[in-house]
This record gives sequence, C-alpha cells and structure tokens, in this order.
Amino acid sequence: MQPQEPVAPGFSNALKLFTRAAAEVPAYREFLESQGISPEAVTTPEDLAGVPAITKENYLKAFPFKDLLWNGSPLDSEVISNSSGSSGKPFFWPRNQLAREQSAEVHEKIFTDIFEVSEDQPTLLIVAFAMGSWIAGTYTFAAALKLREANLPLTIATPGINKMEIVRLLQEIAPLFKKVIIAGYPPFVKDVLDEAERHEVNLPSLPLNLLFAGENFSENWRDYVLHKIGKEESLNATATIYGTADAGLLGHENPFSIFVRRAALKNADLFAELFPGTSTIPSLVSYYPEQRYFEEVDGNLIFTADNALPLVRYQIGDQGKLTTGQAIATTLEKFGVKVPTELSSYMDLPYATIYGRTDVATTFYALDIYPENIRYGLEDRRFDSFLTGKFVLITDNHPVTQEQILNLKLELKPGINPVDVPVDDITEEVILSLRKFNSEYSRLYQEIGSKAHPTVLLLPSESPEFTINIKHRWSQR
Repeated sequence: MQPQEPVAPGFSNALKLFTRAAAEVPAYREFLESQGISPEAVTTPEDLAGVPAITKENYLKAFPFKDLLWNGSPLDSEVISNSSGSSGKPFFWPRNQLAREQSAEVHEKIFTDIFEVSEDQPTLLIVAFAMGSWIAGTYTFAAALKLREANLPLTIATPGINKMEIVRLLQEIAPLFKKVIIAGYPPFVKDVLDEAERHEVNLPSLPLNLLFAGENFSENWRDYVLHKIGKEESLNATATIYGTADAGLLGHENPFSIFVRRAALKNADLFAELFPGTSTIPSLVSYYPEQRYFEEVDGNLIFTADNALPLVRYQIGDQGKLTTGQAIATTLEKFGVKVPTELSSYMDLPYATIYGRTDVATTFYALDIYPENIRYGLEDRRFDSFLTGKFVLITDNHPVTQEQILNLKLELKPGINPVDVPVDDITEEVILSLRKFNSEYSRLYQEIGSKAHPTVLLLPSESPEFTINIKHRWSQR
C-alpha cells in the first residue's frame, strides 16, 4: 500500500467551505456554473487549485450584494465594515461571530506570546485606529473585549485617531499599568510618539508595545519608533498585522520574522535568496492555515476564508510567495546565520512574504511608482527634525507644456519654517531611492534626466492632505 501524500495544512477546512459555499451562497453557485465547475468533482488540493479565483471585478462587483451572503441573507452578519477605499471605491464587508472568535484567538497569540501579557499584568490597550465603520478599530476592540471576558487583563481605551486624547492617556493613565499597547496605523502611531515627546511624556519609562496594521515599513522606520520608546533592538516590542477589510486578520509578524528581515538587510546575497525579485524589504508574516488557507499562483497570493461573506480562492491583489519557517531557517543556516534558541518555536509556522499591492501606485510616464520607492529616501536621519514622514505622491501635468510632473508633497513637523528645510538634500535622497528601488524609473531617469525629478512641496503640519481619517493615502493617480 502506497503511503498517502500529506494534505496541505488548512485544506480540509477550505474544502468544506468551498462545498458549503457552492451550495448555500447564490452568487458563488452561479459563478461556478458560469465557469463550468462541478463542486462534486473538487476533492483534492489540486482540484481546488483548478477552480477559478474570484476577484472584486469578476465576483464582488458582478453580483447583487445579498447574493454574496450565506443563503442570500444578512442573518449571519454581526457587524458591517467599510474598506478604506485605498485601491478604489469602498466596499461593505459583513463579519460574523466566527470572524470575531478567530480574531480574538490570533490577537491573544500576539498579546501573550509576543508582547508577553500575562494574567497578573494589568494591560492598557489604546486602540488608535479610526473608530467607526472601518474595520481596524472596531475589529481590534471586539477582539480585545472578548479576550477581556476570557480573563486576559486588558483595559481598553478607544480614542481612535485623536492624538491629544492618546497623549493624555499616556500622561495620566498609562503609568498605572504593567504594560501599555498602542495599536494603530504606522504613520499615525509615529505622530503620536512625536507629539507625546513634545508634551514631555517620558516614553522610555512606560512599558510600551506597538501593534501596527495597514502597511509595510522598513527596519529603519522600526528603529526610529523603538528608539522613541527606549527598546532599541527589541524583537518583542513591535508587531505588524497583515489584514484587510475583506477578511480581517490574515497573518502577523513575530520575533522570528523580524529577525529574518534584519538578517537579510545585513547580507545582500541572503536578501536575494530570501526575497528574490525585489530590492525593498517586503512584509514577512506567519499565518494560520486552519483559518486562512493561502495559495500562491503566478506570484499572487490567493486565500480562502469563512465569514458572513465567504471568500473562496480570493485574489486580493497582493503579490507574494509562501514558505515555511523551516525553509527560512535552512536558508539562514546556509549563509551562516544562527537563529536564537528562543525563536525556535516560530520556525514551525508557515509564512507569507508580501511584496505589495498591484493596484496602489502613482503612474508616471506609464510606469508605476510605489510608496515604498519614496519612503526609503525620506528615512534619512538628517530629515527627522523637519518631516513627519508622511507624504503624498501625485502625477500632474504642466499647465503650459502638459508634460507630466511628479509632485511630492511632504508634511512638516509643527513649528518648522520651510526656509530651514534642506529641500535639495531631500530631493537628492528621494531620487537616489527611486533609482535604487524602481528599475523602470532608473531607466526613465537615464532617458529624460531632470524631467524625471520629483518636485518637492512642503506643507504645514495637519494640512488636509495629511489628516488621517481612515488610512493615510500615500499616492494618487
């Protein structure tokens, strides 16, 4: 008797969801019929991989909203959130009780395993995501409240994106707790830390951890916020969630994934083997296949996830690849990098490398320029005292010649006089970053020279372009 091939982790749950959705979700049943797919014939991972992926265009926008739900009814919908609209028109996403339970389960792993919250440590969680109809704030709050009910000692504050309320919490309430977690969108959390310093909050004296979601950032940026809170080099002080309004929490960083990113940045050959095809550091997150069944197809990430609006083989638009902790550890060993013993438990998890979205970019001379291409240039420490780090990249046309112009709007820190800002140095660093991290731009630069230079525009703090209502939009088409 031949030994059976091991089944891909999470496949059993994914197959059950596929079978149920084919029978009980009107839109998915019709979608499969239109594609000539017989649900009964799908029994193996290879069969499921042959089912056409769904997208916003071919599925979510192609059917009436009610037909996307279980039995065409909102009965299973506990909460409805909006997407932020960062890649197009906002969409409504209903969530059910299962989504809340799964979110709480993963948040517990982050809080207890990474941030080391324990039952004898009163912990203040400051939810600094936008509260309202968007997912991040209410999703984090609901998960934390469920954990509180399960006896994790969380006290939850929900100031949302009100900086001064958060500063007051840090001044007056945070010192009462053994641990303090600020959960928010990265550029906003950075603003909060800068603002707290201006109000003479002794951040290193507070037991701070930072939980991020919404975007990738560099290790230089992480070093900046770690320095602010007095936890330089810590692998446990920060973590980023890979999540979407579409399906909630998909994965998250852990100390091992941060260690790997930092090791890769010290060795170009290791970087190339771990993250082929890119020169900017991608996100690296662990995920839970029993909750989110990932597949990698032609460099794109596809996932299957249960919810009030179930998604089967959904292509969200993220480019990336899948691997395992053991495979990563083998590559590290090949280059002489030893994984610390205390990180060994994280090597048993599967990982996703996320290179970024295919649908969020500014187009300039028919090439795509991504926020990451700009961000590295602005992280030069010479500019820390002048800039908040937020920017908006816009392609405009010259009013006379109609030639395309790449305008880069930068937010100044409060009280900074634009005259004092080294604009030429900033422009030079941004160009170097663009040429280094965007090969198409580098080629364009060789062809058109100074016409490819971005025009740097300095705007006061809290200008409308930089007011964070949901998520900051780094670029506009």
